Formats: sequence, structure tokens, C-alpha cells
Amino acid sequence: MAAYGLYTHIASNKFRSMLLLAGLFVLIYVLVYAGALLAEVVIDSGRSVDDYLMAASRDLVAAFPYATAAAVLWIINRSSMP
Repeated sequence: MAAYGLYTHIASNKFRSMLLLAGLFVLIYVLVYAGALLAEVVIDSGRSVDDYLMAASRDLVAAFPYATAAAVLWIINRSSMP
């Protein structure tokens, strides 16, 4: 998105900020999934890979609201700081 005037620069910055915020949520979900996968392997190391992936997916779905709330609180907290 090429920016030529002040308003296009503002719009460009808003768009990029939204992309960064969306990327933050994706990063948090990936980290939660990786943590869940690691926890599943540590807890029970005798299963197949498919079982681990399915269990980690279920854990991600269960942790999804908490991860979302944590990300929102982090964004609100960071945006209120000078």
C-alpha cells in the first residue's frame, strides 16, 4: 500500500498495526499449541504421533479463551503505557 499523503500514511500505519496485532494472536496460539504438544509428550511418551497431535489440538481448543484473554490484556496493558 503506497502512501502519498498524510491520510494515506495514517491508513497504512493502521493497517500494518492490525496485521501486527493479528500476528501476535497467531504467535500466542502457536506457542500454546507447542507447549501443549510438549506437555503431552512429557506426560505420556508411549503413544503415536497422531495421538499427540490430536491431544494437543484438544488442549489448544480448551486453552483458546484463556490465551485470547491473556493477549487482549497484554495489548490493553501495553497500549496504556507511555
